Amino acid sequence: MKKFLIVLFLLLAAGGTVFYLGWIQMDIPPNTLGLVFTKTGGWDSSPTLPGRFAWRWEKLAPGNLTLHIYPLTTYTAEFSVDGTLPSGEVYALFLDGRPSFRYELGVQVSYRLQPERIPLLASRDGLLPEGLTAFTDGLRTGMAAAAGEALQQAFSAGVPLDAAFPTSLLQEGILTRYGFLELTALNVTVKTLPDPALYRRAREQYFAALEARREAAAELSRNLAMENIRDEREMERLKKYGDLLSRYPGLIDFIAIEKLAPGDFSDLERLRRRGAGDR
Repeated sequence: MKKFLIVLFLLLAAGGTVFYLGWIQMDIPPNTLGLVFTKTGGWDSSPTLPGRFAWRWEKLAPGNLTLHIYPLTTYTAEFSVDGTLPSGEVYALFLDGRPSFRYELGVQVSYRLQPERIPLLASRDGLLPEGLTAFTDGLRTGMAAAAGEALQQAFSAGVPLDAAFPTSLLQEGILTRYGFLELTALNVTVKTLPDPALYRRAREQYFAALEARREAAAELSRNLAMENIRDEREMERLKKYGDLLSRYPGLIDFIAIEKLAPGDFSDLERLRRRGAGDR
């Protein structure tokens, strides 16, 4: 009986040791998540959250399992979005004073990484916890570019411009590029916004001038075409005259008689004789 108890105790101790070695839940602090990488299986497809039981047999093999701890942090990014309304510099040339159609918005975004998307970021992009600072710095630059593209598309589509510019456009632009983010807040401060009525007027005048130039070019082309037709007809007529005169030289005297006044026949005769070598 004593030997049985000793064996039972040893088995329980061994089992407890194995259980403890494979129990990874204790290694995940609050407000973080764990992501497992094993040499035998690669990256886990889902994260391990704190407070949930997690035991991994892969941890029993020394050096096989690595548990990466990602903080569940809310980040803040501040940036400016500036530029010129589509073709604004060209349209401004058609108004007195050449008004500026530049805009500038200040944007503050609060966001965090969606926990379920972190495994993909780790396996596809190599995102590790120690690289989060550089990663979020890049996100700030990318979000500014995405917001700028969203604004340009909105301006081109004729979205009304006012001081209460809808933040949903910027939010949609950012999430379209970075679908792994969760935006918790987005605030927009309008620093400079062009006069929308002035922009529309400049745009209308530009296209009116473009249409007038097109019509003038079409009219010039028509006139040139008609002139070419007249020239071709005149050349054809002269060619026929030349062919006729080469066949009937005597017609020269007849044409000259038709064009001379009654008192000019002596001049015609003199010219005819000179042409024949009569002095």
